[in-house]
Amino acid sequence: LEKEIEQKVNDEQTLKTDLLEKEGELTTLKVNLEKANKEILQYKAWSEKAETEIKEIKSERDGIEIENEKLLVQLDGKYKVLRNMEEMIQTAEDKAFNYKKAKDLAEARVLELTALKNSAGGSFADLD
Repeated sequence: LEKEIEQKVNDEQTLKTDLLEKEGELTTLKVNLEKANKEILQYKAWSEKAETEIKEIKSERDGIEIENEKLLVQLDGKYKVLRNMEEMIQTAEDKAFNYKKAKDLAEARVLELTALKNSAGGSFADLD
């Protein structure tokens, strides 16, 4: 009977030791779980911050794209004005060339008429 009691005391002591070990393991697991939860919260916060920054960057990019479109429209308009101005300059240059040609022809005609007058011995007034 004494051996049985001693065995039961030993078994109870073993169970208490096992229980303490398991409680220690459980405490360690709880601490690790709390750390993991804190890390999860931190990662969630970083993720939300990153999402906010991504939205801000996308919004900024959209604004830049809209501004680029406006600038392209303005540039296209300025290009058309420039093309019109180039055409006007070319037309003016063509007219100037034609006027110079007409002037040169008129001067040549005056010289011809002057030579004709001189060879005839008269004046232009005489031709009237």
